[in-house]
This record gives sequence, C-alpha cells and structure tokens, in this order.
Amino acid sequence: MTERALTDEEVAFVSGRRLGRVATVDAAGLPHVVPVMFAFADGSFWFSSDPGDRKVRNLRANPTAGLVADEPPPVKAGVTVSGPAQLIERGELFDLAQAHLAAAGAGGRRRMEPGEQVYVRLTPERVASWRLDRALHG
Repeated sequence: MTERALTDEEVAFVSGRRLGRVATVDAAGLPHVVPVMFAFADGSFWFSSDPGDRKVRNLRANPTAGLVADEPPPVKAGVTVSGPAQLIERGELFDLAQAHLAAAGAGGRRRMEPGEQVYVRLTPERVASWRLDRALHG
C-alpha cells in the first residue's frame, strides 16, 4: 500500500459498496477482522459498533485500522485502506456519523443514542486497489 489519497476511481468503487471487512489489532498485537456496513463520506470511512465489541476495545488500545471493500470472483476487484481510526461516542461527530451511514443505506433502523452505539471514522492514509475497471466498467 502506498501513502496517498483515494483516486476518483477508488472513491467511485467504495461509494458503490456498503459491506467491508475491518481489521484492528489488540494491545498484544493480535489481529481481529470483522465484517461491517460502512459509508464513505468526507474522505473517510464511517462504521458503527456496539460499545463493548472487541474492535472498540482494540481501537482504544491501538487507534488504527484497516478496511477492505471488494467484489468477489469472477470480478476480483477491491480497495484496501489503513490509517488512524477515531472512536466517536457523542457530540456533533456522533450525529454526523449516523447521518452518513443512513444516507449510504448502511445505518440502523432507528436513531441511536450515546451509550447505545459507537461510531468509527477511519481516515485512509495508505491505499491500494486492484482491477477496479472490471467492477466499474463491466
């Protein structure tokens, strides 16, 4: 992965997807990978978690994450990113995260209150992609 922003083609690809996999690492260096519904907005990936989930505990210990959004065979295309991950538990960013996820069709059925949900803003610093032309242009 190289240190750079997403290209227009990468933004188009991730904007057309809702499901990705997020990787976090705990304090002992053990990885944890889980599927998440996400939104890409304001140059960042946004997703939610229950407050007690392992990914939240991992992000408290090590506030970096990776995310991959891909298209399975026969297309075999995708974008993977990594960077700082900000836990959002209340305030204006809490409301903004819910709005981004709802607008992308990746939010819950009802508005969540602080304490019920935690949001994460993953700001990509390293980016890699493959075979996007297959997914975007058939």
